[in-house]
Amino acid sequence: MQYVYKQNKKTGAALVEIRLDDYDEMFRGWDASPAAHREMHPELLRFMEESGFEIDYKRPIEFCFFVEKDNLDKEKESLSKEAIRNNFKMAVFRADKTLNKNRRRMMAYVFFSILFLIASFIMTEAASPHILSQIFIQGLFVGGWVLLWEAFSIFFFTSHEIRQRRKRYVKFLDSDVYFKYAEDIMPSI
Repeated sequence: MQYVYKQNKKTGAALVEIRLDDYDEMFRGWDASPAAHREMHPELLRFMEESGFEIDYKRPIEFCFFVEKDNLDKEKESLSKEAIRNNFKMAVFRADKTLNKNRRRMMAYVFFSILFLIASFIMTEAASPHILSQIFIQGLFVGGWVLLWEAFSIFFFTSHEIRQRRKRYVKFLDSDVYFKYAEDIMPSI
């Protein structure tokens, strides 16, 4: 990916360059929140995330927004930087919330799995050879293993992906965000 993204010669960071006609393009059109708390436009957020995920995790990232000189507004620039940080803080918060929810689900699945497996082993010793009791015991046994597998699946697959995404969001919070105008403007394609 070193050929796709330019490199800041001073810092060595990968540059993710984004062209805007106006600061308002960064945000959802219908969001009436104060500027610092506005939600980013989903396409822009997705572009920033995808770009960040393509760049090696160990390599620093800088987000450079190119804005037309006619729209230069230092106050909006400052609020936009704050809004970007707030969006990534919110993404970290949501990831943490999802991870906590997954931990609770995992613990419940492990608890019920152990409960079902112990019950199936105890009932095997005391159960009559009647077909319905054997079906019930086998149901507990299979259910216990299915719940245990679901707990492992959440831990190793679902939560792993969320932890990786969270790690990137934290990296984005540490990234430089700046704006360039006029002669520095990126050409439109």
